[in-house]
Amino acid sequence: MKIDDSIREKKRKELAEKFISEVSEVSPAFSKHFSCFWKDKRCGGAMQDKDRELLMLLAGLVDNCEPCVRFHMANAMKQGAAEAEIFETISVAVVMCSDPNIHEHVKYCLSIYEKFKKNLIK
Repeated sequence: MKIDDSIREKKRKELAEKFISEVSEVSPAFSKHFSCFWKDKRCGGAMQDKDRELLMLLAGLVDNCEPCVRFHMANAMKQGAAEAEIFETISVAVVMCSDPNIHEHVKYCLSIYEKFKKNLIK
């Protein structure tokens, strides 16, 4: 069953706020970093934008979030992600995911990649 995007985002925000509160007991420094990251995904700047987008693509794929896959696939490609990097990201998702429907998520992800590739590479 698909989850409405607005419901998904509201739930993520609630979970993030709870997470920030709970993790601050263990690591106030991480809690501060994550709070900043939650507001601006480039906060901290320890990773290159392309690599961050590939990680977010991986997470979107494992979470079966179609809007996330579309958004982060486009951003990764705009940031210069090569086909080999995208394929490796998808492969890691398959290896790490326990969802028995991962093959369906991957087929969707690859169809998005092919569409973006045709529009971005002229």
